[in-house]
Amino acid sequence: MVDAPRLDLEWLPGEYAICRLPAETPTPVWADTAGAFTSLTRTADECSIIAPAEHVPADTRAERGWAAVRVVGPLSFDMVGVLARVSGALAAAGVPLCAVSTYDTDVFLFKADYASRVVSALAAVASLPPRSSSAI
Repeated sequence: MVDAPRLDLEWLPGEYAICRLPAETPTPVWADTAGAFTSLTRTADECSIIAPAEHVPADTRAERGWAAVRVVGPLSFDMVGVLARVSGALAAAGVPLCAVSTYDTDVFLFKADYASRVVSALAAVASLPPRSSSAI
């Protein structure tokens, strides 16, 4: 088996919140974050929004304090194992995560308290610079 190439990861700036709204909720104005990473997913049971925490109203049901890294892309749809490599390394290090795939890349969110553990855990599979204080 051939070793997969190292992945290049980068920190997304700021803190994120993962929000849960009722399924029938129209897309809130605060979810339009003009260029910042935001994800909206609907199911029959819920509307989930991941957005910069500074945009999320205090009275919104949300888990706050998440940091995010993304695979530098775009990634080809025929790439195999990207999610498995990153999530496997983080699972082995005991880091809970939330993963989101977009057309171009994959984004991994985890509580900001785990940032140093994330850098160590991903050293074998990815290139990820240390998180600067400006990334918080």
